[in-house]
Amino acid sequence: MFLELERWQFSRARQDGLIPAPDWHGGRWFAAVAGATLARIGQIRQAVGAVPDLGAFRAADVLSARRGMTVTGNGVEELARHGLLPQSGRFGDYPLYDGQAIEAFADPGAAEEPAGPGTCSSPTTRRRTCVSAAATSII
Repeated sequence: MFLELERWQFSRARQDGLIPAPDWHGGRWFAAVAGATLARIGQIRQAVGAVPDLGAFRAADVLSARRGMTVTGNGVEELARHGLLPQSGRFGDYPLYDGQAIEAFADPGAAEEPAGPGTCSSPTTRRRTCVSAAATSII
């Protein structure tokens, strides 16, 4: 942990410009900069979120817990295919999904009658159908 942030939170905060670049060689900050950053740590933590970028199966676990229904790794891939869950990078050969999007996706009103895998509607018109399909996808 650094500045009361997990490593991934610190990296995301640096990437998003919420924590300035180090002032010194070797990755160190002036005390005043570190103190000012620490004073805003609650705001920074809220901005970077509580969910790191995750692979499909871990993302499915988080979505399942937040939604109260089973979401599978294939379901996460289905959401990504339809633009509802963006990829943020890769870990080896596996895609990582944006942790902030996973965290924000906890929409309890999104579940409707299962539509079945592969039957997602356009993301701009029927997001709920895609969520239901993702929740019923089989591993």
